[in-house]
Amino acid sequence: MRKPRSLPFLAFAVICLLPAAASALVSIRTTRAQMTDEGWPKGAIELINFHSRFIRTEGPLLGHSPSGFYYESPDTEDFNQGLKLFSAIDSPVLDLVLRERPAAAEGEKEESSPWEGANWHFYVCTKDLKEYPPGPIYLYHRPPTIYLYLGDSPINWEDVVVPENVFVMDERPGAESSEPPKVGVVWGTISEKTTGQPVAGAQVLLRKEIKWNQWVDSINIETDSEGRFRIEEIPAATYEVVVRKSGYASRRVGEYWSRKTNPQEFDIQLVPEGTLSGKVVDWRGIPVEGAKLSIWQAVGWDGKEYKHDRNIEVLTSKDGGFSIESLAAGKVQLRCKASASLYHNPYGRYFPVPSQGNLIVMVGRGVLEVTVVDENGNPVTDDDNLHVSFQAEPGTTRWGGGGKAGLDGTFKFESVPAGKYKITTDFNYPMATDDPNAVAATVKAGKTTEITLFHSRD
Repeated sequence: MRKPRSLPFLAFAVICLLPAAASALVSIRTTRAQMTDEGWPKGAIELINFHSRFIRTEGPLLGHSPSGFYYESPDTEDFNQGLKLFSAIDSPVLDLVLRERPAAAEGEKEESSPWEGANWHFYVCTKDLKEYPPGPIYLYHRPPTIYLYLGDSPINWEDVVVPENVFVMDERPGAESSEPPKVGVVWGTISEKTTGQPVAGAQVLLRKEIKWNQWVDSINIETDSEGRFRIEEIPAATYEVVVRKSGYASRRVGEYWSRKTNPQEFDIQLVPEGTLSGKVVDWRGIPVEGAKLSIWQAVGWDGKEYKHDRNIEVLTSKDGGFSIESLAAGKVQLRCKASASLYHNPYGRYFPVPSQGNLIVMVGRGVLEVTVVDENGNPVTDDDNLHVSFQAEPGTTRWGGGGKAGLDGTFKFESVPAGKYKITTDFNYPMATDDPNAVAATVKAGKTTEITLFHSRD
C-alpha cells in the first residue's frame, strides 16, 4: 500500500514541447493551499479545494488551459466525499474513468514524478476554453472528469458510491466489455450563412473518438428539405460533429458527449468554399519549391473560427506556386514550412478567400552568440543558474527562446529567424519586467551576430 506523503509548500514550472505546434510552459504546483475560482464550472472550486489535493498542473497555455488536480485519499470514504462534490458540478456530463495502476516493481523508485502517489486525478477546463486558442494548438473542451487509479490503492471500488449523474468508464485491463448504452440524442438545422436559407442534403457525420484526438467515422445522416436533422440512440462515447456539402466548405462543428444527461441541439451555418493561390519566395525573392502550407486559422464570413474537417496541406511547385482549394470563404492565416534555414511567421496576416496572386516571403535564419559579463566586463563564470533569453521585438517574427548559459558565461542560439530581438538574463522578461540591461540585436540570414550582455548580480 502506498503511504500518504507529507509535502512541503512549493511551486515550480517545467518547459515541454507541444508536438507540431510550439514550446510552452506546463505549470506544476505542489500545494494544499486554498485556490480561488478561475472560471471553472460552478461547483468545481469546492472539489478543487478538497482537503486531499496536493498538486495542480496546468498547461500548455496558462490561464486558458485544462487543469489537473491530484489527490491522495487515505480510504474509500474520503474518495466518496470527493465524488459527492464532483456530482454537484454544474455540467451536463460528469465522467468517472477507472484505471489500473500496477504496484511498483521491486527496487523501483516509487516517487519518480511530482504526482506519483496520487490515487485519483480531477481534470477540468475553464468555461471559455472552447473558444480559445486559435491555430493548431487548439485544445478540445472536455467534460469534468475524475480518473480513479485502482490496484495498489487504499480505495476499494466495491465500496465506492457512484452518484446517479456520474457516468463510469472502466479502462482497466481485462474489464468486461459491453455494448455502451444508446442514450445520446442530437438534432438541429443547417443553413447558409450568406442567405439564411436551409441547406438540404447536407451530410451530418458523427466521428467517434477511439483514442485521444483520434477519430473514426461512426454515424451519418442527411438533412431534409428544410435543412433539419435528428439522430437518436447514439452509443455513449465522445464524438466530433462534422458537416459536409458539395459547394460549401466542410465544417468541424465541435464535440458531442453522448450521455443520457446530454441531449444537444446544433444550429450550424455553412459558407461557400473558395480557393487561395499565390507564391512562396525567400527573402531574396527566389522561389521556394516543396514548401508545405497548412491552415493556421480560418475565419468564415460569419466572423467565427471555421474548423475544417480535415487537415488541409499543399506543397509549392518548382516556381514556388501554390493553390489551396475547398477553403471557407472569409480569411485564413497560413503556416509555411520549408528547409531548416527558412522561417515564416504565421501570426497577424490574414489572406482573403477566395483570392489569388498572394505572396509569402520566408526569412532566413542566423546564429546569435551571447557573452554575459559582470560590472567589470569579465565573463560571468561562477553562476550555475545564469539564464539567457531573447524575444523578438513587436512587429517582427514573434519568435523567442532561452536557455542556461555555459560555465564560461556564453550561450549560442542557432537557427534564429532573421529579425530584431531583445536579449536579457532576466528569466521573466518580457512577461513581468522591463529589464534595463536588455540588449537589442539584429540577426541576419546566414550570419553570426555576437553581443555582450551585462548581468547584474543584485
